[in-house]
Amino acid sequence: MFKGLLMLDKKSSLRLTIIRFPLIVGVVFIHASSSFVSVANGTIGLSHVNVISEFVKNIISHGIARIAVPLFFVISGYLFFISIEWTGAVYFLKIKKRIKTLLIPFLFWNILLVLVMIIAQSYSATQTFFAGKKILETYSFWDYCNAVLGINRSPISHQFWFIRDLMIVVIFTPVIYFMVRKLPILFFMVIFVFWFFNFHLFYLPSTEAILFFSLGSYIAIKGKSLFDTDKYGLKFILIYFPLVLIDALTHGQSYNVYIHHMGILMGLLSILYITGIIIKSQKAQKYLIFLGNASFFVFATHEPLLTIVKKAAYRSMNPETTSIIMALYFILPITVIILSTFSYVLFLKLAPNFTGIITGGRQR
Repeated sequence: MFKGLLMLDKKSSLRLTIIRFPLIVGVVFIHASSSFVSVANGTIGLSHVNVISEFVKNIISHGIARIAVPLFFVISGYLFFISIEWTGAVYFLKIKKRIKTLLIPFLFWNILLVLVMIIAQSYSATQTFFAGKKILETYSFWDYCNAVLGINRSPISHQFWFIRDLMIVVIFTPVIYFMVRKLPILFFMVIFVFWFFNFHLFYLPSTEAILFFSLGSYIAIKGKSLFDTDKYGLKFILIYFPLVLIDALTHGQSYNVYIHHMGILMGLLSILYITGIIIKSQKAQKYLIFLGNASFFVFATHEPLLTIVKKAAYRSMNPETTSIIMALYFILPITVIILSTFSYVLFLKLAPNFTGIITGGRQR
């Protein structure tokens, strides 16, 4: 048995709370990068935008925003092991808790989207928004299970691949605990090499999930803080910004993956440091704590809402210039984030218990 030496203090808890919503904003912008949409009779938009616009999108959607998922895995691993005495009873208690916080919302949102798509594909007014064949006509029982669970593909609500992989690594936390306690150097060397060079050990869970969840777990098990590297924060930022610029300039090149992964590592450390600066502002704290409560709902609803809003906007405007495409690149994700946040507030007022269920007990 091993008991973590560090309790999660109030300041650290606050820093982890205020980062949730900005990371979700990053996730939304990852899914907003395309400059065209697919509809029943073809595509609308541009297959390519000009060099400057592509550079801006690469910085945001393929650069800074890509820090979000690895950092969420790090935080999840850290919170799983922080301040606990690791026993079989604790393990099963945590698994039971994750049924509420992860599994039930995962099933709800994916089943809901299957039903919504079946209904939408059944009416002529909405059929044109879909490319390909109808779910109801082509899906077997296996296809439905695969769409909901994401067994050999992403779940139908594709952002939930993160929750799927998180559930799997949580199940295997006894193995992770053993490896980071007994063979940390060998374990992290192997996983890091596979991740850095873009090799895949398994389809489920992803190498990214294993590496970053295990990294957060290791920090907690060793009784360290996620913010112990604050003293090097400015150095990390000075390294990170040139990296993210080079990453954007070389996006699509075969060697870009190595620059991109170095950027993610430096970005993680930079973002953790920046949280210490943000909490110095009481106003920023207030708004980010409130928005942090809405973060899971925004995560769950931003797709397919973003796709719906984007297809509607593109169909009505038929954008054929880079300037309009780039304006929509910023306007549509922000619109979706605002709509999802207001929807969360409305749900919370009208049906707080139900909202708690579908957000994994994260309502406030």
